[in-house]
Amino acid sequence: MDEKPFSQYAMLLAHIDTFCMRLTHMHGRNIACAPGCSACCGQVLDLLPVEFYYLQTSARNSALQGPPPAGGICPLLHEGHCLLYDSRPVICRTHGMPLLIEENGLQRIDCCPENFKNGALNTLSGDRLLHLERVNLLLVSINHIFASARNIDAGERLSIAKIFSPAKTPL
Repeated sequence: MDEKPFSQYAMLLAHIDTFCMRLTHMHGRNIACAPGCSACCGQVLDLLPVEFYYLQTSARNSALQGPPPAGGICPLLHEGHCLLYDSRPVICRTHGMPLLIEENGLQRIDCCPENFKNGALNTLSGDRLLHLERVNLLLVSINHIFASARNIDAGERLSIAKIFSPAKTPL
């Protein structure tokens, strides 16, 4: 894949992966998330343009010959596995991790119900959490730069269900 149009996004993904691996190592058996776990794949995601086009470019450059047979809501889910796991969007990478979420001026900690079944989630310190607002701020900033350079609407949301549609990648 030509990484140049996606270099900032790819760097963000690499940082998220590094941090999530650290969290997974720190929390050990409290984290059930791993390749092959599809507990969170039961929804159709709407992606920012940089995420959609990155994923669509990855699909085109992979050995995939179109969408897999129907069976899951996410078009990339096939027999419990993500066909483009290494290219998955930010939400797929962060879902399940212990997250610090800010809403209406309040903070709360959340994660996938498959994780932290021992009840220890609310006792975690800040360095053991992924600060979701910070990640989202970086993602929105990278998306804005990507979209502005291509004269597309940075606020548009594109359905992951259309990943296998004819490519209209504005590169």
